[in-house]
Amino acid sequence: MLYTTRAPESDFGGSVSGTFGSFGQKETQIVVNVPISSKIWTRADFSYGESDGYLKNIYYDPATGTRNTTPGMGYRKIAGRFAVKYQGNEGFSLVLRGDFTSEHDTGVSYHDIGYFVGTVASLGRPSICNIPGTCNSFIDMLGHVVAPYYSNVAAGTINTNPQSYNSSLASLAREANDFWTIDQAVSNRDIDHFHTISAVVDQNFDAAKIRLVTGYRWFDTQGVSASRGNPYDTAQYNYFNPDYKSVTSELNATGKLLQDRLNWTAGIFFFHESVEAHDILVIHARSEEHT
Repeated sequence: MLYTTRAPESDFGGSVSGTFGSFGQKETQIVVNVPISSKIWTRADFSYGESDGYLKNIYYDPATGTRNTTPGMGYRKIAGRFAVKYQGNEGFSLVLRGDFTSEHDTGVSYHDIGYFVGTVASLGRPSICNIPGTCNSFIDMLGHVVAPYYSNVAAGTINTNPQSYNSSLASLAREANDFWTIDQAVSNRDIDHFHTISAVVDQNFDAAKIRLVTGYRWFDTQGVSASRGNPYDTAQYNYFNPDYKSVTSELNATGKLLQDRLNWTAGIFFFHESVEAHDILVIHARSEEHT
């Protein structure tokens, strides 16, 4: 797939578009093309979009009264693209571009179904015990004591102790609502910033065409991936890539010989990238850093 952004043009013009939808969706795009002279043209593109997310968060902790109503799969995006083109004489042209984007997402969310009583033993225990917090109380990363789902695992009696975080009742509440719900104490999040500057130089001759394409790209991304759909915070994966850089350059030439019966092409390509990444895995009250 070849994706090429629209280059500046010699005529003045522009456009405005907008989109509104459910779940708080709002998007707008503004484009303007302005010629500076007969040989220099400019183009600017601005866009913004947001959505609250379509996964309703029903998390509620009766032990502390805290709630998390942040929906899953929401986003906030803002981007700007700017370009300048110089159209010279004798087949020469130069296009300079700059792209800048910022994106904040609530991240991928999960729908955890914990309301079931295991019927197959695992290591001599009911299989329900393989779900964290179902058979042995523990303290999650928020400092809350998580009690078992059931007061009697064998009988399947629901534990009404507030320390159970209403886990089983929350599962029932999902069924009462619909599938598109989550029950997360800590919302996932992802924050990205992307930047690119590039140049395209074309020189056309009678017998050949020469093109130079070069670009410099840098970005940073960070976020938190919390427990997968659990109503308690048992583990978090924090990631932070603060310094990614890449340089790409390509010089190629194309032409025809033997009365246009032979097409030829030649070129060289250069690519270099560097990245510094920090991943922090947090489980319960312990943190480990890997670089």
